[in-house]
Amino acid sequence: MARRPRVEVEGGVYHVYNRVARGEGVFSNPEEAVEFVDRIRDVKQRDGWTVFAWCLMSNHFHLAVRTATVGLATSLHSLQGKFPIGDSFRSTPGYLSVRAPFRVPGRARTLRADS
Repeated sequence: MARRPRVEVEGGVYHVYNRVARGEGVFSNPEEAVEFVDRIRDVKQRDGWTVFAWCLMSNHFHLAVRTATVGLATSLHSLQGKFPIGDSFRSTPGYLSVRAPFRVPGRARTLRADS
């Protein structure tokens, strides 16, 4: 059964969350955690998000955000797209892979939609 399409509302408040596809501790590596937080900051500035709260754990994340004019799907694609992952996600030491380690698609629940 296909999943229902996400309801997106300009100015909506969402709980956005996702986990690493294989459940591995990608964010256990401090450099990778900092890179992901930098991506959140970049998306916030570029797409006009208001970030109310965020939580980054070893293998998943949660965000509470308000969108602006850019659609949530576009912002999530930028956030979760080709994320550089190091040794914690692959078995080849010293090799930096660039691919999407997250479950696809990212999850989001509408918390509030302002009209």
